[in-house]
Amino acid sequence: MEGRNNSPVAVALREWISNSSSSLTSNDYLESAVDLSLFLSARLGSLAEEAVELSDDDNGVDLQHVTADDVIVHLERSRTDSRLSESEGNYRAITSVDIKPTSKAREAAIRSPLDQREVCVALGMILLKVFSKGNLSNSPVSVERTTDGMRHLTLRSNDTATTNEASTAVQPAVKRRPFEESFNYLQGWGMPFAICRLVSDLLHATSSNNCHTDELNANDTNLFFNSTTTTIAPISLVEAQYDLAQMKHNPEKFLYDCTCPKKALEETRLFAQSGSNAGDIDLYGREDEIQTLMDAVDSVSSHTRGEVKAAMRGDSPSSNQGEFFCEAIFLSGYSGGGKSSLIHHVVHICKKGGWFVMSAKFDRQVAPLMSIAKAFDDLIGRFGPSDKEVNPTMQQAFDDFSNSIISSIDSQGFSQLCDLIPNLGMICPLIETDDDNTNEAVSVGKVGSGRNRLHYLFHLLISSLSLVGVPILIVMDDLQWADALAIELMSTFTSFWEYNTTNADDHRAGVLLLGGFRRDGVSDESILAKQLESMQYQKSINVCKLQIDELSRQDVNDLISTKLCLPFRYTRQLSDIVVRKTNGNPFFVVEFLRSLIQNDTLQFSVKSRRWSFDEEVVDLYTMTNDVADLLTKKLGRLDHHVLETLKEASCIGYQVDICTLNLLQQGNTHQKLRVEDAL
Repeated sequence: MEGRNNSPVAVALREWISNSSSSLTSNDYLESAVDLSLFLSARLGSLAEEAVELSDDDNGVDLQHVTADDVIVHLERSRTDSRLSESEGNYRAITSVDIKPTSKAREAAIRSPLDQREVCVALGMILLKVFSKGNLSNSPVSVERTTDGMRHLTLRSNDTATTNEASTAVQPAVKRRPFEESFNYLQGWGMPFAICRLVSDLLHATSSNNCHTDELNANDTNLFFNSTTTTIAPISLVEAQYDLAQMKHNPEKFLYDCTCPKKALEETRLFAQSGSNAGDIDLYGREDEIQTLMDAVDSVSSHTRGEVKAAMRGDSPSSNQGEFFCEAIFLSGYSGGGKSSLIHHVVHICKKGGWFVMSAKFDRQVAPLMSIAKAFDDLIGRFGPSDKEVNPTMQQAFDDFSNSIISSIDSQGFSQLCDLIPNLGMICPLIETDDDNTNEAVSVGKVGSGRNRLHYLFHLLISSLSLVGVPILIVMDDLQWADALAIELMSTFTSFWEYNTTNADDHRAGVLLLGGFRRDGVSDESILAKQLESMQYQKSINVCKLQIDELSRQDVNDLISTKLCLPFRYTRQLSDIVVRKTNGNPFFVVEFLRSLIQNDTLQFSVKSRRWSFDEEVVDLYTMTNDVADLLTKKLGRLDHHVLETLKEASCIGYQVDICTLNLLQQGNTHQKLRVEDAL
């Protein structure tokens, strides 16, 4: 009995609407209706894929004629509701939705091959009933079937007559279209604009030109339209299902109305500051690349921590190389293509996973060796004396690293390393440094013996880090600016194991080397290209090269749709223009969108609760294809005093911390805030 009482209960759609609308709050009903609609669209989509036709024994479903009366809702009844009768309808968890077989009464209807547009209209009419809470008797829309077998929406005669009568005394009547009236009708029931748009688009599917224009007459008060011109692509069952999924899983952005332009702008994250959960780590169209990177992260982590990996790749060198495992992945692409965003994504994952992370970004203004040294210095500084809380496990691992360094290096070598990595002297103060060797480490690259000595010292650093049971990520970005010494050290990081096997039985060593370089900045004859080729023949390392191409039209549309919280069909035309202007370069795509917003070409309409734009105006907007030119224009728009401060900061180097900015702006707090906002 208990099993029967807790089994799913099948109720007619009209019963579900009646019971739910009377027992649930408005928001609860809305979210439940979205859930139901998602089940329904998925069921119709699966039936459409199977191309189910009305069979002779009447066991099929005629999708082109399905109505709300054919919908069965399966609901899960909880134990607390088992005492209630089915008629009371206290079953809130929807498990599935099904369609009843077509009745004999429809056999006389005109039949034709399955038309998905017809199914969209059928879905639209059902959703119109669901979201109007069953009140279709007052709906201004009705469905008529013409001799061509297609459904056509019409305005009810009494509604049309009223409209014409009220208009003739003042001015000629504005001709209304049925799908527009359905929008207004649902809006009158308090439904969000996202729901009104979806139902209206579904009902518009069988129009002779279903690629309609979103344009407002100056005297029109219909909120379905904007004061701008936007071509809306036709809807499909797949898109309807995707829209509903977005509404269900992210209702704050895709379901409920936004009436605040400032909040809508914040939701785009287009102007979020770098480092703050910003859009700079949002990745579109990079699923394959991310999967490859995450596979490498999992492999190194599993090996280092002694975990059993269920799906170890067959070409893994771990079986041949015992306790050392290394993956090297190099990303190549053009400037602004998203290499650094992918690298930042991996860095973020590894830091959360308790890795030792060293990140070097090369620049023409800074000696490459100093960039590598700074990466080590930043890592060591995280565990030095400070007020910041550090994970106890990571702190213990780092203490083991300190002890390993102390036992592996002499005073002269330690002194040379401290010149390059000052924080090393703060955590390992037990070794007395030799002042006579000051600055020797910086110049060792000029002589052979000093160069070899430097290689050996970095061997010791990596070896000591690897022997504490923590995976290591070494990032070397913008390798096109690295010199021969830096590239040699890169090879050192992946082949150190043979130089130091002390305590090798205690821990496994795992290293992930992640490099990035501009495709047009590295020739086949360059030192970097030759080094990458030679690394591929090393048995102790897996080398993978990933080419980061430009975004496709679909990827750009996905990005814009997500940023503007609009369905794909509303942003497809804008995306086509953006791709044409930017060639799909992610950096330029984002900058182009920012420029459109700053120039009010793309703006949030409180009236229509969405971002609006005029395609013709957007198409006239010009976009530079050079990063330097774009940045120059951006700097030119800054306040004069802000620009002067940045000029002073640039004399210090390509990176300036906030403390230094504070010194440059002492006594001018207002100016400080403006500079930080500009950055």
